Amino acid sequence: MSFSAEKNWPAKYRPRSFEDVVGQADAVARLGAMVRAPRHLILAGPSGAGKTSLGLVFAKALMCQTQRRGPSPCGYCEACQTFDRRLNPNFNERSGPELTVEQAREVMSQTSGSHMFAARHVIFIDEAQSLKDGPINALLGPMEDERAERTLIFTLIDPGDLPEPLRTRCQEVQLAAPTLSDKLTFLSRITTTEGVSADHLALELIALFRTGFRGLARDMQAVAEIAAGSRVDLNLVRSTVLRDRAERVVDYLKAVCRSDWAGQESSLQAMNLGSVEKHHAIVDVLMHLKLGFIGPTKQLDRRFELLLPAADCVRLVELFGERARAHGLSLTSLFDEVLEFWAYMPLRLDERSLRIQLVRFQDLMNLERSEPVDGKAIAVAALEAEQGYRSSAAARRKPKHRTVKSGVLDPEEYLSEDQARSLHEAGSFLVQKYGAYLNYRLTLRLPGGDTGKVSAWIGGLDKDLRRGLATWGGVEAERMQRLELHRISIVERDRDGSATGIALFHLPHEVYARAKQALSDGVRQIQTDVPDVDADIIADPLTGDRAVTQHWRFVRGLWRGVDPTIIADGRPLIERLRIPPAHRRPAGRLNGGKRFNMSQSLGGTARREEAIIGLAALSAWGDGAWDWLFSGWEMREHLDRKIEAGRRRQEMAELERLMEAAPDALHRSAINALIRKAIDTRPGPRRRPRSQKLWLDEVEND
Repeated sequence: MSFSAEKNWPAKYRPRSFEDVVGQADAVARLGAMVRAPRHLILAGPSGAGKTSLGLVFAKALMCQTQRRGPSPCGYCEACQTFDRRLNPNFNERSGPELTVEQAREVMSQTSGSHMFAARHVIFIDEAQSLKDGPINALLGPMEDERAERTLIFTLIDPGDLPEPLRTRCQEVQLAAPTLSDKLTFLSRITTTEGVSADHLALELIALFRTGFRGLARDMQAVAEIAAGSRVDLNLVRSTVLRDRAERVVDYLKAVCRSDWAGQESSLQAMNLGSVEKHHAIVDVLMHLKLGFIGPTKQLDRRFELLLPAADCVRLVELFGERARAHGLSLTSLFDEVLEFWAYMPLRLDERSLRIQLVRFQDLMNLERSEPVDGKAIAVAALEAEQGYRSSAAARRKPKHRTVKSGVLDPEEYLSEDQARSLHEAGSFLVQKYGAYLNYRLTLRLPGGDTGKVSAWIGGLDKDLRRGLATWGGVEAERMQRLELHRISIVERDRDGSATGIALFHLPHEVYARAKQALSDGVRQIQTDVPDVDADIIADPLTGDRAVTQHWRFVRGLWRGVDPTIIADGRPLIERLRIPPAHRRPAGRLNGGKRFNMSQSLGGTARREEAIIGLAALSAWGDGAWDWLFSGWEMREHLDRKIEAGRRRQEMAELERLMEAAPDALHRSAINALIRKAIDTRPGPRRRPRSQKLWLDEVEND
């Protein structure tokens, strides 16, 4: 292997032209076109997407003085040469957090005159999300002067962090996170150029754990230099650039199981990670053991499948099994305790608080428990712990209702019972969890159109609305950050072949007028682009009983395509859902894609997270309590949940305070027992204290 004279690979492999950019084909095409017709630019995208690199290529192309066919800079003219050395007086590079009002005024005045050293003045502002109001105001006026032949480039993660007056003066280009294929292409380019021999799995492991191209180049250079001409393989990557997340975490967990405190401290101190990253690294390995080896749910993660040798994982599982037997528990029960322990971490995690957690974890794993290790009570508790594990299919609570099919219809033409129930559960969870009702309905209809296109329009409107929430004024900034936007949507194919999409939103009351106007503007833009689109909007932010009625009327509009042959407890399901006969019709076949979508706040992950903390939502549908579906019980349940959650937070805060003040391991062990008891004795979702009488007692006694 022959190394390049330029030792800094991240700098060496930073793109110098548009052709050097890996991925981002759409963004490259748009920027290439903008070289001929320059505009101020906002370049946005996630960390590691290459915003700074692509922005600098664009800046260099604008300044290049050579007449050329393509958009890329020539790299040889005086402007390009001085740009590469950062000596071109017509290029100003600034950092958003550090830019002052005086500096903003100065840079704009400096770039209003001659541009003899380049074809154009360029001002490049990185981390633009941290710009303050003063510097922004100093930039706005001069930005409108087209005679200055000046272009400003802003890079940041979310363009919604910039004020609207600045955004309207710029062209926005969004970058996507690099795909695994993009990363492998980039790494292959380096290994080919540098003559490095590397296994594909080694490159894949690096690519899976690094988000940006600079990190990829840095890691590739590190392992190549250590290999010193030998082949880069999987074990070399594990033991070098990813050692902190693999070998040292495994060593730490082995030391915990062996009650080796010195070994634990040595492993943790050797990790070249911050306290939060250490916590994440430990949890990642524990989750891999749970999902890959212990179960009952099994789901392999490719990242950790490559990162952690199977033999190390098997040995760790054996050690945890030994600790479980010493406590008279099953392996599954002990590991559930371990995961629950690591799920509750201090809000501010520094080295001191992490050390406290490590001591507590050591006590959890190794101190003698007060209960007898072989008694009947322990056996029963272990059995109940295994049976109560939420991911166990055998242990899930059986639904109280029964559905059957009374006929045969094309399943692709109708909504199934599972689909109908998912829509109901989302609507019910919205009220139970957030105390909110659906208050806006949009219907888009495209004659003879593609259902996928209609679905994409709805998704785009939702995305634009979420960006708006981050920028609209009118409420306190802290309150604005807590505003939630919720959506349930469905797409159908009408009998005449039209593609129809129905989107139900909860628009926050604080910004209802702004959100409503934004949706209307978005719909008008769609109709401008595709004049055949019909739109119907119902917008009414009702309160009280009228809000409940409207909420479920909106949801019932999504059920008109329910399979009429489904019988639920002796009656057609479509009748139990109160769908008028005149409204019933097939949902129609789709052009691919999903029948319905909902915001993450209402999806399965959000509901499972509530279940994990013991605040699972109730389901009248799941219990077959059909008379309760539309009765509006959810809002009082929401208030009861808030009270219970507050009580639990107060209880845990007091125990955490006692833990921090505990003088020795014995006291910490006793407080740990209190914490476990507090968690274990919490009433389940169906037996929490309530201010209303529900169907639950009737169902439990069935």
